[in-house]
Amino acid sequence: MMINTMTPPEIPSLRKAHLEFKNLKLSSKRPMDDRDLHGFLQGEELIETSINLRLEAVSGFTRAGMLALSQLAGDLRSRSGLGARSVSRQSLAKALAQLAIASWAERPTGPLTDRELAEFDEKISAWFASQDLVRTHYIPCTVNAWPTEAFAIGPVHFYAFNEIPVEELGLKREEVWPVGEGAMSSLAEIYIGDLLRIAEMRNAGTIAEVSIPGREKTQSNLTADIAGLKNEHVAMLHAIDMLSQLSNDHARWFHLPAPTRELVAELERHERAESTLLRNLFYSKP
Repeated sequence: MMINTMTPPEIPSLRKAHLEFKNLKLSSKRPMDDRDLHGFLQGEELIETSINLRLEAVSGFTRAGMLALSQLAGDLRSRSGLGARSVSRQSLAKALAQLAIASWAERPTGPLTDRELAEFDEKISAWFASQDLVRTHYIPCTVNAWPTEAFAIGPVHFYAFNEIPVEELGLKREEVWPVGEGAMSSLAEIYIGDLLRIAEMRNAGTIAEVSIPGREKTQSNLTADIAGLKNEHVAMLHAIDMLSQLSNDHARWFHLPAPTRELVAELERHERAESTLLRNLFYSKP
């Protein structure tokens, strides 16, 4: 995912963005509530900002500045080691904006120098290098109407709810599932608390584990969601096949209602998850 340096055609986009960068003192009115701040930013036509409480200042870009950074992002992502899949244009433009704000918030006015361009170039390379890692995602899902032992479909591993390999997260099992009525440890709460609560709310008895290499966080999340849904498709087809086998045996018909209801509920939840994923895909600009 490495980027060497900005090419000569890319530098004008950064210079244009800099022309649309503003570093302003906040209004002297105190305290400044959300409406005051929104009105201030709107009046200055700033849409991507950062507030420095120490300096009592706000720094950010106008719409034209973000369009220039979006152009630069489009050029850079096409040259990244993994191509456009590694990061969306919108996410990269926002990352570039935050890099620029951190670099330019306290600089004097005036055009960017060659040295500053080179320093910003290094920051871009460092950002891409920081994304070149493997992100592991855990996704609650119901893959079967019956208890299921651990199994894998391609790169996705499925574990029973209480068989997640928490040791890989640096946790001990008793920290997550304490004996008796004790609560999970504070460290376990940070690492896995939300995941287990979501799984319980969904009645998800299975957790899918998928590792995504070389993707920016937002893109990695989307890729993991897609992988999870694809493998849920396979698992639900397996469940349907098992129901079909039950239906062919008249003596076992009384077993059908409960797993059928569970499968229908899972299909409905799966449909909602797909709808959410599609909204995220289409809402995020390429």
